[in-house]
Amino acid sequence: MGIPILSAVLNAATFVAFEGPDADAAVPWVWALEPIAVSLLALRVPVVWAVSAALGAALLPTASGLLVLGHVPEAVLVLTPWHLANVAFVVIFAGIRVRLRAFGESEEAARRGAEEHARAESEVRRLAALGLLVHDEVLTVLAVAATTGRDGGDAVSDALRVEARHGLGLLGGAPAGRTAVAGSSGQVAASLSASLRRIDPTIVLDVETLDASPPPPDVVDVLARAAAEAVRNSLRHAGEGVTRRVAVRVGGLSVGVVVRDDGCGFTDLEGRDGRLGVREGILARVRAMPGGTAELRSAPGAGTTVLLGWSA
Repeated sequence: MGIPILSAVLNAATFVAFEGPDADAAVPWVWALEPIAVSLLALRVPVVWAVSAALGAALLPTASGLLVLGHVPEAVLVLTPWHLANVAFVVIFAGIRVRLRAFGESEEAARRGAEEHARAESEVRRLAALGLLVHDEVLTVLAVAATTGRDGGDAVSDALRVEARHGLGLLGGAPAGRTAVAGSSGQVAASLSASLRRIDPTIVLDVETLDASPPPPDVVDVLARAAAEAVRNSLRHAGEGVTRRVAVRVGGLSVGVVVRDDGCGFTDLEGRDGRLGVREGILARVRAMPGGTAELRSAPGAGTTVLLGWSA
């Protein structure tokens, strides 16, 4: 604000200190600074005040001439209308100021919207993970227990009890951990096999280690959970007297899991008919992982094959 105030003071004192033979030819030198001064005002004060100040600044030399000389010098009288046009600078800069303020407000609104969107997405992911947890660890165990009945054998009954304790631990707040531990490829394969055998002790496993380097733990965890859901799905839907086979191939740059049964099969291969376990627990879970692939093959009377994979 210092420049506009100094400009106004100098304009008002134009002819107070004037010395010269021809006052009518005198032109205030400070008028050269006036466009800058009024433009600065447009950026600092309300538009009405800035317009009023611009008009007043243009008329101050006229008032100074009247008060000091008793008349308006001719040169000032001719140039005053041009300086009154400095209001245009005020309007231009005031418009820029309004646009900048609107831009800032819209930017802030966009930032708040992005934060709210991120929070909503996080909540959706949390609820989806909770839904899968309940489905994988609770509902499926209950469903298998209901469909197996008393003829499932002691091994299956023991497996159901282990699964039930595991699910209750997760819901009770115990650390969920990973389905398969990290380590060498051999350790990963062994852990994955153990987690599947915990679900179905009668499962036939074929495990191969491709190389010594381990795959990323997150990849192993996703594939292990999807494979576990495929086994649970088979226990629930494939029927009685079914043989389940799982082939596991583990390497540092690729992992493959194939779950097969010779059960009754089905036609809803994408899980659209309300099959949350197929759609979300198996296919979507693996496909959402970078490098992950998931495919389901089945037909009535031809059994079911689930192919899960990852490559770097």
